[in-house]
Amino acid sequence: MKKNKFLNFIFSLFPGAAHMYCDQQKKGVLFMSLFVTLLFLSATFTGVFLLGFAVVLWFYAFFDAMSLPDMLFEQRKVADNYFMSQLKKVLKSVHLENKSVSRILGIGLIAAGAYLIISNVVTPILCYYFNYWLMYDIFHSYLPATVFGLVIIFFGIYLIFGGKKPNDATTDPFSNKEE
Repeated sequence: MKKNKFLNFIFSLFPGAAHMYCDQQKKGVLFMSLFVTLLFLSATFTGVFLLGFAVVLWFYAFFDAMSLPDMLFEQRKVADNYFMSQLKKVLKSVHLENKSVSRILGIGLIAAGAYLIISNVVTPILCYYFNYWLMYDIFHSYLPATVFGLVIIFFGIYLIFGGKKPNDATTDPFSNKEE
């Protein structure tokens, strides 16, 4: 059954909503959660660069959703499953067993975490140099940025040096036992 194009347009203004309206729940939930997460992280930790990713995601989701009303139900389901299978392939390639990709990703995460800490903690402390507002700023700006930066750095170190390696296929989170 084809979907109403006007309702699809209205829903497509928020990433993922039109996909869910057009029976692509997996893709819709993915787009919606990524978009909200990027907005949250960008607003909470003053990561303006994350807003760029949110804008790209919004445009992709919008134009992808605009093609959905003309498809039949079966076509939309096939497209949703194909998208998710391709996403699983990409996630498998970034899995910890691929050391070169995980090292590059880890170095990038360490650099992003260090940037957040330096720009949101070290620089303002040096500028204020123990001003009265410093205590207020520590608890409302510096502390969350420091924690987020440290989490990113530790995750990057974990990706570079690796954690517990899976021994067999049963520990692979991406293995599909139904296939």
